[in-house]
Amino acid sequence: MEEIKEIIANAKQHMLRDGYHKPMVFAKGTSGKAAVVLEIFGNTAEERAKDMMCVGAMVADRQNVGELELVVLVNKLGWAETWKLCRPKTLSVLRC
Repeated sequence: MEEIKEIIANAKQHMLRDGYHKPMVFAKGTSGKAAVVLEIFGNTAEERAKDMMCVGAMVADRQNVGELELVVLVNKLGWAETWKLCRPKTLSVLRC
């Protein structure tokens, strides 16, 4: 339960700081945890599945989380959707 509270606090912090919500993946394993902000996230289910596979590969390669115990995708919330209109024009784009 403590992990969920930490994830919610982190997502809120990003939302309040940036004025909009970027999709985020949180991973907790036997050796540690990691959080990844997705600068872009596919428009279709197939694209999103590929993006999630990329994040999984990146966490496995670059983070020392050990054996996965929990993976949580935090995506845009209904009430936060309107903030898209205020998005900055320059966003860094990361694609695997």
